[in-house]
Amino acid sequence: MSVGVSGSVFSFSLSSLLFASAFLASFLVLNQAKVADPGSLSTPSGMKPPYEKPSAKGRRRKKPGRKKGHPGARRPKVRDEDINQTKEHSLHACPDCNGPVTLLEETRERFTEDIPEEKPEVTRHIQQVGYCKTCKKKIIAVVDDALPGSTVGNRALVLTAWLHYGLGVTISHIVNIFNVHFHFPLTPGGLVHMWRRLAE
Repeated sequence: MSVGVSGSVFSFSLSSLLFASAFLASFLVLNQAKVADPGSLSTPSGMKPPYEKPSAKGRRRKKPGRKKGHPGARRPKVRDEDINQTKEHSLHACPDCNGPVTLLEETRERFTEDIPEEKPEVTRHIQQVGYCKTCKKKIIAVVDDALPGSTVGNRALVLTAWLHYGLGVTISHIVNIFNVHFHFPLTPGGLVHMWRRLAE
């Protein structure tokens, strides 16, 4: 099963992401005292305050771009099957002086890529209930899309763990990202609780 964002960390299987996140969470929970210290070598750069980082003065500034002889790098060309929508932009007046325009039999083509406006995907899970004669108890079909009893799905959980433990994004920033950009309500306490459960 793939999380579905190609060309990034999310192109890996969900099980491998869960394993990696669980390993990171377990490691950092066990070494919480070291991580809490901003001067620790294991602390991600993003978690260090600017005044704790070494000064850039005195360093030789590198020229932008690759060294001579290396092939250039650019974004891949857009394929027709990758286009989600087409927008036509009409000329009603000159954009510079607002004067009248004589239209030519010519158009220009330009492509843009952006992050889609997303809202949380809410799934209703209908779990079948049965009775196990061996265990002598009621059993319920397992939901694989989230931790037991959790309302937050695995994709969101793995993303928050990767942002924090992998990239060093602070908990408050992660909460803001999810609440504002994803319209996905999260709380700092809920995040920490889920990560601890993931590490167990």
